Amino acid sequence: MEHTRSRIGIGITTRDRASVLEYTLRQFDKYTPADIKIVIIDDNSKDGEENRKVAEAYGEYYYN
Repeated sequence: MEHTRSRIGIGITTRDRASVLEYTLRQFDKYTPADIKIVIIDDNSKDGEENRKVAEAYGEYYYN
């Protein structure tokens, strides 16, 4: 039987919480496999640019 690698995808929604987003991404980085895909969806934040900077620092996909 051939072993196939499973893919893990995580969606994170955020609004005006860049510091919480950064903490969340640090935890995922620490406790999950390296090949997961994280998509961050910003729900019209006032600090949307801060959320984008946090997401890009972790190399994740960001949508506003």
